[in-house]
Amino acid sequence: MQKVFNGEGREKLSEIIVYFSGTGNNQKIAIEISRLKGIYISKIEDNSKRNFFKDSFYALTKKNVPFTLSREIGEEFTHIYLVTPVWAGHLPAPVVSFLRKFSENLKKSEITLISVSGFGEKNAKIVEQIYKIAGTKPKASLFLRDSELKSGEYAQKLENFLQKEKI
Repeated sequence: MQKVFNGEGREKLSEIIVYFSGTGNNQKIAIEISRLKGIYISKIEDNSKRNFFKDSFYALTKKNVPFTLSREIGEEFTHIYLVTPVWAGHLPAPVVSFLRKFSENLKKSEITLISVSGFGEKNAKIVEQIYKIAGTKPKASLFLRDSELKSGEYAQKLENFLQKEKI
């Protein structure tokens, strides 16, 4: 894990990956980033029963839903990798709820957005959605297609993105 120390010589965590994944595709990306960068992961866990129609409706209406994080985050994280799918052209409700709850922390952090979905770059409009919800925009973003994940093309794109952005 990447270690940063505060003035008292205690470890201060500076980066974390926060992800949500319905199919496992975005989880795969979160794990790959963690492997490449050696940083912690926190999963946004949806606490309600999921189904396609409800998930789509909640995404469209930006409904708050109950969620938990597998690892709590706080002000100690100055860089957050947000890894999320896009549902019906919108952020999933658990991600919207996360952004609302942690908007003050997110405004003090750099955000890097990475998304795997069927439409890849065509979903870039979620950057504006993040801004409207959390009051801050990602400093960099990468949109991958499901097909790139299945073919393995994503690996080089992800590595190049992380190196190019010096993220």
